[in-house]
Amino acid sequence: MRKRLLLLLLVLVTPVFLVACEEEKAATTVDPKVLAATVEEAMKSATVLGKKNMEAYGKATLGAAMASSDPGAAMGVLDQAVAIVRDTHSASNKAMVADLKAKTEGWSASEKEQLAPAIKDLEEATTRVWVMRAAAEGIARMDRGKAMGVLAEAAAEAEANANARYRDLDLRSVAAAMGGIDTASAVAVAGKIADARVKTMALTSIGSAIAGSNPAEADRVLSAAAEVAKSIQRMEPASALISDETKAETRDKVLAGAKSRLVAASAEGVAAAAKALYAVNPGKASSMFADAVSIADGIEHPYTKAYALSNVGIDISAGDPAGGMAVAEKIDAAHADAKFACMMAAIRTHAAKTGSPDVTKLKEAQHVAEGIENPYEKARALEMVGLALVPASKDVAIEVANSIEAPELRDEVMAAIAVEWSKQSDDEAKAALDKIAEPRFANLAVKYTKGSALLDMAEIKLATDAEAAAKLYGKAAGVGADCKSGVLQWKAAVGLCKLDSDKLFDMAAKIEADNYTKAMALAEIAEDWSMKGDFKAPMVWDMAAKAAAGMDDDLAAGEALAKIGSMCAKHDKARAAAIFARSLEKMNKVGTMPEEG
Repeated sequence: MRKRLLLLLLVLVTPVFLVACEEEKAATTVDPKVLAATVEEAMKSATVLGKKNMEAYGKATLGAAMASSDPGAAMGVLDQAVAIVRDTHSASNKAMVADLKAKTEGWSASEKEQLAPAIKDLEEATTRVWVMRAAAEGIARMDRGKAMGVLAEAAAEAEANANARYRDLDLRSVAAAMGGIDTASAVAVAGKIADARVKTMALTSIGSAIAGSNPAEADRVLSAAAEVAKSIQRMEPASALISDETKAETRDKVLAGAKSRLVAASAEGVAAAAKALYAVNPGKASSMFADAVSIADGIEHPYTKAYALSNVGIDISAGDPAGGMAVAEKIDAAHADAKFACMMAAIRTHAAKTGSPDVTKLKEAQHVAEGIENPYEKARALEMVGLALVPASKDVAIEVANSIEAPELRDEVMAAIAVEWSKQSDDEAKAALDKIAEPRFANLAVKYTKGSALLDMAEIKLATDAEAAAKLYGKAAGVGADCKSGVLQWKAAVGLCKLDSDKLFDMAAKIEADNYTKAMALAEIAEDWSMKGDFKAPMVWDMAAKAAAGMDDDLAAGEALAKIGSMCAKHDKARAAAIFARSLEKMNKVGTMPEEG
């Protein structure tokens, strides 16, 4: 019987399948070889332009790193970055993309789908302005007028982008970069943004950038940001989930959800502006916060309302922990994760202001955390409570740790307790660390946690008990070797070398780690030795540069070398210049295509 049914199904389905194949065949107008060649060529062009943009970005970061030590050379590198972006954005490249789209306009949907990723990458490579902004920020360190010229060029590029979403996001990016240089120009660029949500973020960024230097102007800009944020509520809701075939009932539900999200964005935008304004005008900021809470409180959908209130409360907590806690009380217990996030923000600010966490409030937060449905998110929340309790009550922190069902998170709390004990009693610290059980199998993560705790203990002892610190660093290095962690071993090496420079040569050859970890650790050692006047510091700077240059990725290697050069420049400008030169060599390779074998 089953065989008969399968045969009948095959008879019914086969004609439909053949008709679909015939329809697709009829729609296909391009020779397969032409299709493949076109897609391959487009992808190659996209890769070339993408690499050139990454080269420009690398040179922008390098130029910024060089600015304080060698402004002339830095400007030359930044000029190269701008020139590369102008080349990728050239009229000929844009015409190439337009021509490709025109030539393939008559292709079938399936054929266009194969080309779509390449076209997307080509359009982004020839229109997006993030690299030009990065270069301008480096230039601004030396010549603010020139930087504004580059940013104005970027703004014009962004405004011409046919993609409305990218247009607004890039205008926001440029406005934010202009914020600390020329407020009026920055606000003018932000005014060209169509989406009120994006415009709110742009104005908030501008106001934040000038809050310290021009409080009155910051007040004006941030107040304007809040007003724009309120207008988000008047935006028409939309959703990609809706089509002409969508049933009216479904359409109404989807749009109602979208409307709630717009209201939530309004509340969060007002709160973000108020947070930036709080240090400048706390009275007005408090009034704006009240508006944000009122907007969030009026959201129809419970889920969206809970998270909007939580986000608003978190912003309030940055300046007014009691106000943040009051907002947390408004959040329904059914949305425990949103309520918890708001409470913890308030508790942390209170602890930062008073120097001590509120144990009573933390216990309340623990109770809320226990109501979180997702098991791992619940464990993460309890871990946060446990870590926050450690400075105030190690006993209560242990109780919380014991309630955490995820072993790796429980271990983090126990490790923090051990570190806290090390300030008072080495024996108690050891006992606490010993309570972290190591499973017979898969115990590398547990060892890493213990090793990290030993490093923290060593840092505490470093200033007061060099001998004890050295022992702890040695133990951490041993644990790092056991769990095959080059990161732990190099961190321990850095600490030991601060105490005894001869330790470097004993340890360096034994540690197996990636070149970036090695380079950054060596640079930290070189910096410490340079400040102490150790004659071996130049050699260690060279070792750090050699490790960075050995990285496989040219962009990552160039960035690492730029960072090392910036550190070195504070102590040895000539050697830093050589390191920067190696970085530039790496950056020059980023935009080149590998030779075909």
